[in-house]
Amino acid sequence: MKTKKKLYAITDQDGVFLKRMSVHSKIEIQQYLNKKYTEGVPLAAYELNGSSRKLSKKLISKLEAFISKNDYDLVNRDLGHFRMLLVKLKKYPARDGMIVVNQYFDTFLRELIPSEIWKAMVGKINK
Repeated sequence: MKTKKKLYAITDQDGVFLKRMSVHSKIEIQQYLNKKYTEGVPLAAYELNGSSRKLSKKLISKLEAFISKNDYDLVNRDLGHFRMLLVKLKKYPARDGMIVVNQYFDTFLRELIPSEIWKAMVGKINK
């Protein structure tokens, strides 16, 4: 029986995204991380298990409106992180948004992401 490959994001100790890695099991990813650790390169991995579909224009426009309104008076740096997320979500599947979120968003900023967009990044988009 063929198992479905899972997609993981590989990061360094500081959470900086390095690459994507597709594996059949968690054991494979753990073996890779252990091998790199013995080479003196501590890495981390997290599964990109959200939707493999791009966000709809409606959801993209919702994020654009959030950025332009800036109801929370976010500083330019935080707004820049939201813009980075917007660019990523316009070009790539929703699950890839988690790469930006995990690298740049603290807990407060994560709470501000519109719930429909968050669900798409971590779950599935239903037609």
